[in-house]
Amino acid sequence: MSLLITPTGTMTYSPLTSRERDVLELMAKGLRQKQIAAALSIKMDTARKHIKNAYKKLDAHNKVEALRKAGIW
Repeated sequence: MSLLITPTGTMTYSPLTSRERDVLELMAKGLRQKQIAAALSIKMDTARKHIKNAYKKLDAHNKVEALRKAGIW
């Protein structure tokens, strides 16, 4: 869980780790898993695990749903 400051300036807690959020933000920019792994200097399996964990924490079934629930998109 991490502390976030929303665009309106309020503070809120997110169930996502900062790395899970980083991965989702790169997904929102259109990067694929391989590109996300390279951008974050992690293995592709690790990127997949972060995505899977984020989806589970957000109870999301696809990318658009995950990004919306995370407040990224």
